[in-house]
Amino acid sequence: MQVTRVIAAAPDALFELLTDPRTHARLDGSGTVLGDPKRVPRLRPGGVFTMGMQQFGASYRSTNEVVEFEPGRRLAWRSTRQWRGRTVVGGQRWRYVLHHHPGGTLVEHAYGWGYARL
Repeated sequence: MQVTRVIAAAPDALFELLTDPRTHARLDGSGTVLGDPKRVPRLRPGGVFTMGMQQFGASYRSTNEVVEFEPGRRLAWRSTRQWRGRTVVGGQRWRYVLHHHPGGTLVEHAYGWGYARL
């Protein structure tokens, strides 16, 4: 699933916002991201953080690893569910790609299931 939107802000400013996991619940339109990130104050290449999540009325924490990181341009993380130190489900990716645009920044936001294992 992918959506695009022009935001009246510079790519670098939006990238700064996206690399702060404390903003993710406010940016999410699905209602599944509850917030309360742990482990990393700011995303970086290879960084790992957890996030409070909710689906179908069940709350849980996802474990997320940054897998794409190009400052001011691209950010993606792989989301999994861990149990007793093992990955039991997940692998899907949340990705943002930022493009300069006359109105500010064209943001591509994708949620990719192609990497997931269920």
